[in-house]
Parts: sequence; structure tokens; C-alpha cells
Amino acid sequence: MNELIFSAGGYSFKKYSSVEVVKTMMAIAGYTEIVLADYYPGKHTSWKIKMGDAFETKIDNQLRCSGYIEDINISYGSQSNHVVISGRDKTGDLVDCGREVLPNEWKNDTVSNIVQALCSPFGITVSGNCAVKIDSFKYEEGEPVYVAIMRACRFGGVVPISIGDGKLTLAKSGTENSSDGIELGVNATNAQIEFSDRERFSSYSVKGLGCGNDNKTMADYISPASSVTDSVIKRSRPIVLLSDVATDSGKCRDVAKYERQLRAGLSRKRTYRVIGWAQKNGTIWQINKKVRVKDDRSGIDKNMLIYDLRFCANADEGKTTYIGVVDMDTFGSADTIIKGEFDA
Repeated sequence: MNELIFSAGGYSFKKYSSVEVVKTMMAIAGYTEIVLADYYPGKHTSWKIKMGDAFETKIDNQLRCSGYIEDINISYGSQSNHVVISGRDKTGDLVDCGREVLPNEWKNDTVSNIVQALCSPFGITVSGNCAVKIDSFKYEEGEPVYVAIMRACRFGGVVPISIGDGKLTLAKSGTENSSDGIELGVNATNAQIEFSDRERFSSYSVKGLGCGNDNKTMADYISPASSVTDSVIKRSRPIVLLSDVATDSGKCRDVAKYERQLRAGLSRKRTYRVIGWAQKNGTIWQINKKVRVKDDRSGIDKNMLIYDLRFCANADEGKTTYIGVVDMDTFGSADTIIKGEFDA
């Protein structure tokens, strides 16, 4: 079927010149951009669509994006009309805005409760549960709320994502399977490899904030710290990270491992171009799913994680999905060192 409907201001657009819908695990807000050249009802001045209106994007009646219109760009003349409307998920406000209300500090509270408190002023509900407790967490005045959420979630081993329903979902990575696999030359027509060592380091040292109790050593109380190494990076490239949520050496090590895995996984990215937007069973491709990838050119036949999706349609390519995949251990604190075919 592969039908996309963009609804806003009482209108439902099914015809368009081009469209792009993006979802990614690296940003808690997806977005939609739709170009309505020669496909719009009457004069734009008579529309009910206004800046800041709520909108929905559905593919085959499956909600992909739900938020607010942020941009309207129009160019027109005697022989042409070109309208571009774009907007982000409701969670986009968490990316842009800071926090003005109290409390701004939590003691011995769960990741779920902290994230819900950070989201509440914006009317955003948090789904999913992370019962991991943080000894001490403080919102730093002036920082975007999204940054604070990421600090809490990385400590809790969960990923904050927007699946398009207007909520923020706290999820473990790759716990569910995609219906289809990705196979170059079968359902995937093209592949792109992006390998980079610019954000990858030979060692990760995390220094935390001591928070003592009767079961901790003096070193944990005063200056907890720990480090891990990445054997893929052969030359000396150390990085030191400060963490206000790591309150003993063990938690410092967990944060260091998570940071190593995240940077390593994102440094070895692949993107596959697949025809259409849906899998064989009619389900639209989704982020945070385990998918079997077969690519003879790269010698790959293994499970990988869908971390990025771009649904596109235009006159040149038709309807396609660009699926970004990374190693299954990218979002976590596994001991496995992530490698690609160009690593020793």
C-alpha cells in the first residue's frame, strides 16, 4: 500500500512532490518535511494551517510522527507554486529548551522518575520503565533538557527514543526483531559505509562525584574513578569524562563502558537503501529493532541494530527507506570490542 498521509489544520495531504520522514535513536525527536508543489487546496492564505499547529504523519495508517509545525516556506509566481511544511515530534521541545521549574536535584531516585519530572513541564508522558536508582542527580541550570535526560538514561542503560506517538519511550536496545532482514542485492539496492575514528579513543576514564555510605571505601567517597580501553585504537588517544551520576568506582566503570560502546558503535555505521516503506507483513520499518544483515561485499551475515530510518519519496527514487544499522552492542555496556572489516 505504502500510503503516507500528512494531517494538519483540518487538512489531510495524500499528494505531494516529495516527502522525508526521519527517525533516529540519536535524537529524541523525529521530523517530517513535505513538499506540496502544485498539490494544495486553493490559496494558501485561505488555509486553516497555522504555525505551531499539531500535525500527524501516518504511513499505511501507522503513526510515524506526531508534533508541531515549525516551518512553512512558500514560493510562488504566475507559473509555479512551491510549498514546504515541516515539523518535529512533540519531544523536539526537550532538545531546544531548558528547565525553569523545581525540583532540579534528586536523591536516590529512579531513572524513570527523574526523566518524567524533566518532561512534565512540557506535557510529555514517559513510557517504559527504568527502575535503576541514581544516588544523586542534578539538572544543570541552562542545559537543554535533552542533555540531562541522556545523562540519566546512559547511567540506567536505556535509550530515550521517540517512536512518533508524542511520548518519550525509555527502551533497552534491540530486544525485538524486525520481520524482514536486509540483504544486499535482494531487498537492498545500495549500501553506504561510514567508518571514522574521530570520536573513538584508546581509553575512557570516568571521574565521578563521591557519595559515601557505610559500605564504601574512602576512595569511593572522595574521588571515585575507573577506566576501560578500546583495543581497536592502537595509538594513545585517551579521554577523561566527568560524571555527576557515577558515585563509586563500579558505577564509573559502567559509565566508561557505555561511553566506549556508544562511540565505537557509531564509528562503524552502515546504511542500506530498501525499496518501499514496509516489510513483507505490512509493518513499517522501526528503529531499535534487531535485523539480520547479509552483505557479501562486506562479508557480513549477522544481527545488527536499526538506529536510524529515513522514509523518502520523490519523482527520481520513488518510495524508499534508508536504514542505518550499527553493532548490536552499541547502546549498552558490553565487554565486546566493536570492530569493522577495516580494523586489525
